Amino acid sequence: MSTSMLASCGVTDQKCLCQPTLAMYIQKCEQCLFNFFVATNSIPADPKLGANTALSAYTGACTAEANINMTLALTIAPGWQGHKVEVLNTGVTVLVVGLGGIMGLSLLYIMSNLD
Repeated sequence: MSTSMLASCGVTDQKCLCQPTLAMYIQKCEQCLFNFFVATNSIPADPKLGANTALSAYTGACTAEANINMTLALTIAPGWQGHKVEVLNTGVTVLVVGLGGIMGLSLLYIMSNLD
């Protein structure tokens, strides 16, 4: 539906390109892309895909060229639990800190014995 609407508008008819129906389809498309990238934990090849920046550019162009004000924004994807932070478990943390301490003390010992 949205592809045929875009094709019928052409590239120069700003009022047609900024119709509320077409804007809704564009927002749904961007939301679908955003949900896909969150679900697959992948990064898009183009940072504008599935992002609010594309919707902001679209609404800005509609406001500037066709004098049509609209607000479009993405919503949080289902299943989004926030940013993942990889944290070392206790055993690995003790090992890394211990090895770092041994290497640091060894370096101090070597440096203090240089004459």
